[in-house]
Amino acid sequence: MPFVLVNGLSVHYRIAGPAEAPPLLLIHSLGTSLEMWAPQAEALAEDFRVISYDLRGHGLSEGTAGAYSLGMLAGDAVALLGALGIERAHVAGVSLGGMIAQTLGIEHGSRVRSLVLGDTASVIGPKSNWDSRAAAIRTDGMATLVDAILARWFTAEFIAAAPEVARGFGAMLLRMPPEAYISAAFAVRDGDTTSALGRIACPTLVLVGDQDVSTPPSAAEALSAAIPGANLTVLANAAHIPTVERPAEVTAAIRQFLAGL
Repeated sequence: MPFVLVNGLSVHYRIAGPAEAPPLLLIHSLGTSLEMWAPQAEALAEDFRVISYDLRGHGLSEGTAGAYSLGMLAGDAVALLGALGIERAHVAGVSLGGMIAQTLGIEHGSRVRSLVLGDTASVIGPKSNWDSRAAAIRTDGMATLVDAILARWFTAEFIAAAPEVARGFGAMLLRMPPEAYISAAFAVRDGDTTSALGRIACPTLVLVGDQDVSTPPSAAEALSAAIPGANLTVLANAAHIPTVERPAEVTAAIRQFLAGL
């Protein structure tokens, strides 16, 4: 269970795959952990040096008080790569992780070989929704939003077919300190990469579940259209976290994309 100091914080990470293989950094979504990427991390470690980690304030990583920002979280990713001796990596992120990945491509392009942007957008809002969510959590705790969040993360069909998985992710949410969730949520609330997407110069794949209501296919289409040369893949029968709901399809899409570079 490795940890490393990143910007003064203890960050939990996992690394697998041949030491000489191309590095692939996996960034998870708001309220989850590196386990969100577990199926892909295991499969892709056959051909890549796969690094997954818990974001600041998530999982087993330390957090800080106050609102986070995309720049702060992208800085953590760059510092993690540096601590591991990695100069450049392929980067894949989902939702908030996808916004962090966009920021890496914009602000730290020399460190990024390619991007996979899953179920994300340049803006995920409106801001009032995040303020309302924070207020509800501060009043009633994480439990007040678990069912609604799970209904966005997964399709109803998946929840019915794999209730143990949905309940496990619900338990993950319940264990998260409310203020840590809010700090990271405000990075989403305040994040907007729209005007800078044209600065992303690396090969980019945009993925989206066809039933994602948080960052719908229309948002993915806009994202891919704004990034020079980006490709778009729509995943059937998937909502906001297809890495869990459609793991084989996500793995295949990433593998095919990276093989073509």
